Amino acid sequence: MNSRELAKQLVIDLQDEICAGLESLDGEGKFQEDSWSRPEGGGGRSRVMKAGAVFEQGGVNFSEVHGKELPPSILNQRPEAKGHSW
Repeated sequence: MNSRELAKQLVIDLQDEICAGLESLDGEGKFQEDSWSRPEGGGGRSRVMKAGAVFEQGGVNFSEVHGKELPPSILNQRPEAKGHSW
């Protein structure tokens, strides 16, 4: 597993731990998950709890996005970055 995959797994595991801890603390609320992917590269998991005993509403989200070309806003400031992926 490369460093990018290790970092991603670390953050996903942390999201799992945070959600489990908040569900335990709340006692009633359960997180609903929506996974998504980005055609240009990456994806994520959005988790939302609503109408819990303690928490009215809350979210714990993870996203990992990447692409082949830097956006124009960056290239305007750093033209030398043209051709680099992110």
